[in-house]
Amino acid sequence: MSEGGTAFAAFEQKWLSAFPENNVLRVFLSPADRVLNAAFACLIFELEQTALYIAEAQIAATKLNWWSEELARASALQARHPITQTLIADPRACAISPELWQALVRGAAAQLGIESSADFATQIAQAQRFSQPLASIEQQLFYADGGASGSGSTAAASLAACAQLLRQLAMLPQELQQGRLPLPLSLLARHQLNRENLLIASAQRTASVRDYLNTLATEIRAALALGSTLSISRRVRARLDLSLIQRALRQADPLQALSNDPGASPWRSLWFGWSAARALASGQRRL
Repeated sequence: MSEGGTAFAAFEQKWLSAFPENNVLRVFLSPADRVLNAAFACLIFELEQTALYIAEAQIAATKLNWWSEELARASALQARHPITQTLIADPRACAISPELWQALVRGAAAQLGIESSADFATQIAQAQRFSQPLASIEQQLFYADGGASGSGSTAAASLAACAQLLRQLAMLPQELQQGRLPLPLSLLARHQLNRENLLIASAQRTASVRDYLNTLATEIRAALALGSTLSISRRVRARLDLSLIQRALRQADPLQALSNDPGASPWRSLWFGWSAARALASGQRRL
């Protein structure tokens, strides 16, 4: 393996550790698609980690600015980072407009400094400032027609946003520590909660989390029904998120269940992947 390949493999392993179902889903991809999918997913993972999990906003903004410059270099075929070098080795990535890559970074930067949302509609709209350019690139990379109908891109944006919001809810203590409120203010008001007592298990907290999980599940189901052109990894992630929500809702404390969930078994991921591949086999998918 080359030095660049070794460096990329380290980033790929970080992504796979966070989303282990992709170890299984590789079996459904061609070698070229496997590399492109991993490179794009690693880029998204790095941007998400920077925007959401670096405590110092100034440091996060500086790092995102570096990614903006790196993606501009990559668009000019002068990439320096192992992820972008791997990405632009595929002509499909080179065909993405420089402006769309920049929109992706701006969307990630828009997540900085968000402390709370008035309601779910506002919250998901904020998350979609990142997930919409993400979905547009995803559709152009992995579909022969670029998701011309628009429904695939809309569905993918919604699913990516829901996945982000679900992960943030599962990390509620860490989110609160970083000044972010993973539940909308309207939901807290309905259940007479505030930031402080969200950390304490109670009937009110359980009810608010149940309401929120049901809202997320409704959004995910609607997006899956809308998105006839979704990549295998996007569709499987959505089905895994739904399964996680359903498992949590069956427990007395759904928030604790989310936080302690061991993740899907490889067999479940394989089954979902096979189902998605079979359902999409007759479409114009590339991935």
